[in-house]
Amino acid sequence: MARKQRLSPSLCKTVGAVVAIRKIRLTDERFYWLLVLPSLLIFLGFGVYPFISTLYLSIHSGSQFVGFSNYRSILGTQVVLLALKNTVIFVFGSVAIEFIIGFLSALIMSAAFRGRTAVRIASFLPWAIPIVVAGITFKFMLNDVGGIVNTLLLKMHLIDFPVAWVADKRYAMWTLIVADSWKSFPILAFLLLAGLQQLPRELYEAARIDGATSIKMFFFITLPLLKRVIFVALMIRTMQAVAYAFDIVYSLTKGGPGDLTQVLVSLAQKYSFQFMHFELGAAVAVLALLMGLALGGTFLFLLFRGARE
Repeated sequence: MARKQRLSPSLCKTVGAVVAIRKIRLTDERFYWLLVLPSLLIFLGFGVYPFISTLYLSIHSGSQFVGFSNYRSILGTQVVLLALKNTVIFVFGSVAIEFIIGFLSALIMSAAFRGRTAVRIASFLPWAIPIVVAGITFKFMLNDVGGIVNTLLLKMHLIDFPVAWVADKRYAMWTLIVADSWKSFPILAFLLLAGLQQLPRELYEAARIDGATSIKMFFFITLPLLKRVIFVALMIRTMQAVAYAFDIVYSLTKGGPGDLTQVLVSLAQKYSFQFMHFELGAAVAVLALLMGLALGGTFLFLLFRGARE
């Protein structure tokens, strides 16, 4: 007669745990919510709470509710109006340059040639470099004493004396735009590349058979089919340019000379952590947020209007 084998205590616990888990029947909806719960908690902690806290600060002075008084105070100052103007110039200038370079890069990377993988890796490198590192590197390159840009321009006899690109009010904003464009064009390039790779090749083959040139195929096939991708890419990059301008401004010009290159997010930091006026800094930050939402909403409106047409 066969002897019964006893299960070890550890095995019994394991079997019990499996049975208990099988008794828990999650619906698909609950299971999906369980999966997104960690990301949702992170979003609430690092996104929603700071937004509510900033909004609260912007309409209070200490513990006293002041309504829109802080907004009236900052909009009555020249430095905030200048920062608002600089933000518009910075966003549209950098995004325009990034779009042109990114589109050309995407067209090149979508073509079939030897070494295409190496070109794609090289195109991604600027985005992989931390923005503060990129800003400090540009600051050394553009230095009027020993900077490589001035050295090359002097040797090529394009300038007669070194130019203080970062400190000169005529060039300071453009140095920010160029540095940010170099750092951020890869995100537009790869978004547009992803869209280009989804376009049907049959349309291009039919157009070639009909005798269409490359320029005609670009304007009548590529651009119309890529319109939605372009709108989405520009929306993402425009909102990023408004929100992430602080890093490049602080590392390259620190808002100078004077306050001539201050943008809204860098001015919010200055009000909050240099002047210790947290309410005014919060109000400037809310203005930056509203500008980003307005620009993003404009692209969304154009996108949905184009989809209906």
